[in-house]
Amino acid sequence: MKRLRSFFLFIKIAFKISPSYFVLLILGGLLSSGQIVANVLLPKYMVDELVRLTNQKIIAPGYAFKFGDIFTAFSQVFLFGALIVLANLLFGFLDKTHKRLLDVKTSYVDKMFPGEMAKKIMAVNYQYLEDPYYLDLKERALFAQTNQSALRNLVNAFAMIIQETITIIALITIMLTLSVYLLIALLITIGLILLIRIYFKNYQVSFMRSLIPVNRRYGYYMSLGFNFPYAKDIRLYDASDLILDHVKKYNETIMKSFLKNYQKLGLMTGFIRIINALQSAIIYLYIAFRTLGIWGEKISLGSFTMYVNSALRFSGSVTRFFDQFVTVSQMLDYLEPFMEFMSLEDEAEKKGNHVLTKIDSIRFENVSFAYPKSDKLVLENISFSIKAGERISIVGLNGAGKTTLIKLLCRLYKPQQGTIYVNDIDIQEYDSESYRKQITAVFQDFQMFAYSIEDNVTGVEPKDQEKLMHIFKQVGIYDKVMSLPNQAKTPLNKTYDEEGTELSGGELQKLAIARALYKDASLVILDEPTSALDPLAEAEIYQQFNDLVHDKTAIYISHRMSSSVFCDRILIIDGGKAVDYDTHQNLMQKKDSLYYKLFMAQAKNYQIENGLKLKEHAV
Repeated sequence: MKRLRSFFLFIKIAFKISPSYFVLLILGGLLSSGQIVANVLLPKYMVDELVRLTNQKIIAPGYAFKFGDIFTAFSQVFLFGALIVLANLLFGFLDKTHKRLLDVKTSYVDKMFPGEMAKKIMAVNYQYLEDPYYLDLKERALFAQTNQSALRNLVNAFAMIIQETITIIALITIMLTLSVYLLIALLITIGLILLIRIYFKNYQVSFMRSLIPVNRRYGYYMSLGFNFPYAKDIRLYDASDLILDHVKKYNETIMKSFLKNYQKLGLMTGFIRIINALQSAIIYLYIAFRTLGIWGEKISLGSFTMYVNSALRFSGSVTRFFDQFVTVSQMLDYLEPFMEFMSLEDEAEKKGNHVLTKIDSIRFENVSFAYPKSDKLVLENISFSIKAGERISIVGLNGAGKTTLIKLLCRLYKPQQGTIYVNDIDIQEYDSESYRKQITAVFQDFQMFAYSIEDNVTGVEPKDQEKLMHIFKQVGIYDKVMSLPNQAKTPLNKTYDEEGTELSGGELQKLAIARALYKDASLVILDEPTSALDPLAEAEIYQQFNDLVHDKTAIYISHRMSSSVFCDRILIIDGGKAVDYDTHQNLMQKKDSLYYKLFMAQAKNYQIENGLKLKEHAV
């Protein structure tokens, strides 16, 4: 059932990529069947006409024929012969043309599957992208595509199944006009052949598995003779005979195993040949009896030719059908991680009951959260509120849950317990698009793309050049941008565009801030994007950013306390809990508080660092 669901998912994805691909598959099956049917049916009429001419004794001994007489007598024979040749030429040409088109389309579909996976990654619930199990699943899915060519093999096998299915249906239709008993007999013999092949296939799988550890040991002892670092020890301790004895032992074990496998292969081949011979005997004898009128209604000699060809081709088509079916099953096993990943739940693009136009207030009410497949709460009963225009700093030790809190606010996760309110409405009730428009963030691991500087900042938003230049000046990157050959249209990567540019880390940070400001959202979040900078440089950037956000609501996250001094209130997170929420002045009066201890410890370190820098300069 699982494989069947995976198969239908594959069909769904492939059809989404290219509906015309399935048209080509069906057309290919029809062409193949058409050629087979033409070569089965047309010879019947040709043979029957030859028999008719022979029975009428048109050709008498000693009679001198003229070409016109010959053509007249054999016009029907010539006609059917010409039709056979033309049918093969036409179907051959169409089949070759179709296969070239199908190869192109198959390659296209195969290459588009990773694209579908990329779309899935961008659409899937964000929580999956931080779960080790699903990250591993993604890697296994990519491996199946790139290293095992599983998708291409599945596509090719599926194409063959469609082709053979149409052929089998056509041949069954022909044979049913003769006898259902012959068809049943053929299916029994074909079934016996398939059972033998399945048994041998399963044996080979177990055989190869049993041989792996033996072959690994054999390979190890063989490698000792070619590995120069071992040469000293081999000579010093006279280990060559011992090594060769092990090589001989494992080699004999491998040879015995292969001998047994070849014996099984020989038996399988022998049984299949016997069944094939029995099958041929049944076909020829039964159809011959029908031709002679010994068993059932008499048929013509041309019908004899048609039914024999149909029966023989039917056996081959059914065998190839099951071979491809086995291939499909095998490829689906390889692609199980891919299918599982593609079945993951997408992030809901919720068309909520409410549209958010501005954030006036934020309130966390008893919010708790644990990551998927974990019982440990990262955040526990978090409650606090933010008013419009406030500057809030969230501080705490590494792993305290600061970034997780922000992800909850951004609706990348949903709380297990509690509710987050914006303007006194549950954030889950807002329309997704309108909600995200009101939040902008610069994360610690912010990313820039190999687009132009302009596109990196504006995205898909309509480009307001005056606004863009103004923001560039505000963040202090205007001069750099204008100095570039293509200015704001300069690509951000030289790897993909020779006219691209490589900006420094500080310049990229400014560009990330410019992107956040250009969005013009109600809430601005700064999540430790300056952690690599020294404390003084970081404090400067935070102060500049604070001036730039104007009357917007801002949330700052930093492991350094200096960025909290200018904030209205500070939320202290310790072990996933909100242990304090107050102004810098009030928190500094609490000598036993975590904030005070962290602030004083960092202040001391900053003094030491600055003292060392002064000494270095003095030297």
